[in-house]
Amino acid sequence: AAVFLGGERLVMNRGAEHLTGHPRNALRSIDAWFEALYPGRVAEVKALYLEDRAQGFPEPRVVPLRRADGEMRWVSFSGSMSDLGEFWVMHD
Repeated sequence: AAVFLGGERLVMNRGAEHLTGHPRNALRSIDAWFEALYPGRVAEVKALYLEDRAQGFPEPRVVPLRRADGEMRWVSFSGSMSDLGEFWVMHD
């Protein structure tokens, strides 16, 4: 599953759509992403994300993710940054 974040605009591929259970056009910002996938843990998971981002996503991190149907999945999340934005890769 892959996600591109350019500024505040978030774009998911079909793999991310399948993994999260959300349509690709439903989560179009990073705030929508955190609110939908990490209910009740937004501040905690966002802090981990910001920490990893500040360090250039040094290594994958395993985090829980709540799918649209309520199912919890543990996913390995890694990222990379470029002048265009961020590219995330996730797999369960």
